[in-house]
Amino acid sequence: RVAPAAFRSIGGDIGWNSHSCIRGDLRTMSSAVEADAPLASSFPAWSFEPRDFFHFEIVYHSRRSRARVGKLHTPHGVVDTPGFVAVATNGALKALDHRVADEAGQQLMFCNTYHLLLHPGPEVIDRAGGL
Repeated sequence: RVAPAAFRSIGGDIGWNSHSCIRGDLRTMSSAVEADAPLASSFPAWSFEPRDFFHFEIVYHSRRSRARVGKLHTPHGVVDTPGFVAVATNGALKALDHRVADEAGQQLMFCNTYHLLLHPGPEVIDRAGGL
């Protein structure tokens, strides 16, 4: 098979074996990615300070396992954990109608911002009033 474009763009076609594992020098790929990543020391000191608007509250911790029940506090509301998290490709749920998700009490949805930038685009999302 042909390697995805992201892998071909980092020093040629790396290729795939029958188990879909990458053949080639992974150190070359990771160093190419790390070259563009900023060092943590370059961030301002205030960026490392705790924020009160994002925190995780443990409601229950199992004595028999490491299982926890909690609440994730965000600026947009509280999300109970554990819970179902739908993944919306291009800002839309594919196998589930949003009304069914609302009725089921879904509190969180993952959306890939890169996909949203490509399609449908920020103008469409703005006109729709957000996600």
